[in-house]
Amino acid sequence: MKAWIGKGNAPWGLKRYQEAEAAYDGATTRNPNDAAAWYNKGLALQQLKRYAEAPAAYEHRFDPRDARDWRGKARRLRALGRTREAEEAERRAQELGG
Repeated sequence: MKAWIGKGNAPWGLKRYQEAEAAYDGATTRNPNDAAAWYNKGLALQQLKRYAEAPAAYEHRFDPRDARDWRGKARRLRALGRTREAEEAERRAQELGG
């Protein structure tokens, strides 16, 4: 599966986000448990301004015990205008020491 992530990283470096997203999509299809592929897919979706789709990709690799994940979730929710949910995610991050 790392080969598929590599296929996404190459166009990512060239700012060809649509190609990168397609490769990350291939990686997640082949291995639905690949957290890095889901995370990278979320980043690519954000770069493509497909903001409504990005949170679902991030949720596949979300670790509810990790304050960094909660902070990232808060940023994404805030960008979508979901302020109440963002504030809740920020509180959860703080509770975890982040």
